[in-house]
Amino acid sequence: MQPVRILIVEDDAIIAHDVMLMLQQLGYEVAGVAHTAAQAQHLIAQQAPDLAILDINLGTGPSGIELAGWIRSRYRFPYLFLTSYSDRETLQQAREAHPVSYVVKPFEDHDLLAAIEIGLVNHARRDLPGNLDLARLNQQLRSPLTEREFEMLLEVLDGKTNQQIAESHFVSLNTVKTHIKHLFDKLEVHSRPEAIVRVRQWFS
Repeated sequence: MQPVRILIVEDDAIIAHDVMLMLQQLGYEVAGVAHTAAQAQHLIAQQAPDLAILDINLGTGPSGIELAGWIRSRYRFPYLFLTSYSDRETLQQAREAHPVSYVVKPFEDHDLLAAIEIGLVNHARRDLPGNLDLARLNQQLRSPLTEREFEMLLEVLDGKTNQQIAESHFVSLNTVKTHIKHLFDKLEVHSRPEAIVRVRQWFS
């Protein structure tokens, strides 16, 4: 299973390079780096990323918000905004573009990781595959999921934490962790974002 593939759209080359290094250290694959909306459109058509990180201000050309509108009208993959602006007007414009998350500069790698994971979960919840069922899923796997593991997968896709899953199923946190580990092993993934991307690839 390939790691989650992320496109970076940032007009500042230094920041783009820093984001690329952060993503690689966090275990993601960088699908490309674009400094303009036009470059991003070209890379999207070529690379089909799983998620895009869009700077809102891309210099003199179309903004990240305008690029988000283009992505939303043509593709189904999620995007989040990276911005140094946190004023009310900019945030309102960003919300209207329907990103799955956003990060305000300056930021640390844990801020970026949280935004990506929350973003992928939010996107999965917003557009869950309607044809997802255990029998069809097991046709894709070398080792089939049990009914309980499939229940755990649905909880993961719904954005539930391990603690929330434990409470809803009246089991211990360690039991949930064991089920999640077996689930990830059978899906051949290492994280919730990878699990979400893999399921969406099979059932989109």
